[in-house]
Amino acid sequence: MHVEIDQLALTTRAKLPWMLAPLRLQGFLGRTHAHSLAVQGFDRDPERWSLEQQLHVIVRHVSNPSGAISIDDPAASIRTIVPADRKRRPAAYEQIVCDVAKTLQAGSSAAGEQAKFLAEIDQPAGDERLGQHVLVKFAPPRDSPFGERWNDLLHAEALALHALTAHGIDAATARVLAAPQRTLLESERFDRVGTRGTRHVVALGAIHEAFVPGPTQHWAATCDVLARANRLPAEDARHVRLLRSFGRLIGNTDMHFGNLSLFVERHDRARGRFRLAPVYDMLPMRWRPDPSAGTLDDLPFEPEPIDLQGEASQWAVEFWDAVATHAEISRRFRALARAMRQRLGQTR
Repeated sequence: MHVEIDQLALTTRAKLPWMLAPLRLQGFLGRTHAHSLAVQGFDRDPERWSLEQQLHVIVRHVSNPSGAISIDDPAASIRTIVPADRKRRPAAYEQIVCDVAKTLQAGSSAAGEQAKFLAEIDQPAGDERLGQHVLVKFAPPRDSPFGERWNDLLHAEALALHALTAHGIDAATARVLAAPQRTLLESERFDRVGTRGTRHVVALGAIHEAFVPGPTQHWAATCDVLARANRLPAEDARHVRLLRSFGRLIGNTDMHFGNLSLFVERHDRARGRFRLAPVYDMLPMRWRPDPSAGTLDDLPFEPEPIDLQGEASQWAVEFWDAVATHAEISRRFRALARAMRQRLGQTR
């Protein structure tokens, strides 16, 4: 496949070029969309699609993808508009959840993926600067077997992002909302500016594949290589090392290469230079429900000594303190937070 974009020529075999990687259907949103295409003969897992199938879906079905590149007309994209009034949004989101649930593959959200959808907050007529695009995660109903734990995890994600922001790490702006039946986490999309503006963002996995030799290890290893090649600022690479330590100390076992992204501005595309995008999906996934066993894990773990040597350990202490005292988090998870706080305090 050969693509030319803004004086950048990319040629690949049997896969999309790194610049177009955000157009692929992937993650929870991608698999939900793929499920709806199964009647047309597509595999329910988009990771199994051929390049030809990916291109067909991108041209015919993909609307409002991540980043700044779109095949369709953004103005013609299907838009899910919700009220600007924050008090009215939870009820609107609840209705959207009901619609999303009708298309879910059985067990998809319970299998460890975080269920979510995209929306756009309404803005005053004629003022597109105030438009705001959001990604909304939702928990199962609170009275369901795992609803309480996912409620805890969404609150924990908001607290983790707040802790990072307090220490100068750019993180997604997120807020927890309580709908009639469930908990929601509303995050502002950092690849959108106002109603129509965009910034291009690419997941670290696609960038590693294009610019870093050898297999992936972890976020920090890849970003250190990019920094040494002058493709990523050294300060960004340092932040990623801290993020990895912080994530390990809060039990984030889901730091895969789709959960960290880099900005690439138009003038940097041909040079392959990037900046760290805001952090997202930073939460203690170690304690997500296990639907196959039908159980919840409440056991603390022993931190790795290497993660306790830097400043991220203090951030983790502050995070666990916040979780342990949060009124909307269950007693069970608050007890776990106190146990983790004690272990970090003992080993520092």
